Amino acid sequence: MKLTVIIPTFNEEKNIGRLLDWLCETRTDVVQELLVVDGGSSDKTTAVAAAHGGMVLTSLKKGRAAQMNFGAARAKTQILYFLHADVLPPRSWASDIVDSVKNGKPAGCFSYRFDCNKWYLKIHELGTRKKNFATGGGDQSLFVSREIFEELNGFKDHLCILEDFEFVKRLQKKYPFEIVCKDATVSARKYEHNSYLKVQLVNFTTVLLFLMGFPQEQLAKIYRDLLKIR
Repeated sequence: MKLTVIIPTFNEEKNIGRLLDWLCETRTDVVQELLVVDGGSSDKTTAVAAAHGGMVLTSLKKGRAAQMNFGAARAKTQILYFLHADVLPPRSWASDIVDSVKNGKPAGCFSYRFDCNKWYLKIHELGTRKKNFATGGGDQSLFVSREIFEELNGFKDHLCILEDFEFVKRLQKKYPFEIVCKDATVSARKYEHNSYLKVQLVNFTTVLLFLMGFPQEQLAKIYRDLLKIR
């Protein structure tokens, strides 16, 4: 049983080299491909990715959902692992994923910790170890068998935000979903420019508006503007 890592990127030259170095250091024989699917970066993302062991693909359509679908269509393995460029999976990520699938859990994600030790972030970290309404968000990463991914027709290309959240909700209606309680490391950069309460309120409101069918492009812009994400 083999797996492919799929990393959607857009102007991630500051993060992609570090991630690929970590993946190369911790990968095992089950890892067949490290696909970096770029959405037209204007910086050195693709050059850095190629220099650090990534197989670079360029998606004709920009957007995480479209880029991840593009990578999945070109992957050659039975398991797909979708990972953001600023998230480092736990050291045992490859064996953890394969073990989960072999044990009857064909899809899942990891718990995570932040790259800083603020006490209030520890509360948030605990929430990633239990299933809740937000389980499966992008920072937890996502693994899924190719068979199920294709059966569910992958991510919805038109989504600009919460594409992984929406996919996991569809998936959980039919298949088991596991949270592997081994922590990925996630950037706390959102919290460096915003209060903890503000981030949680924005996250909650964004999910609520998403479920109510609020226009995608406007929702993505509101989210980025409120949290000062560029």
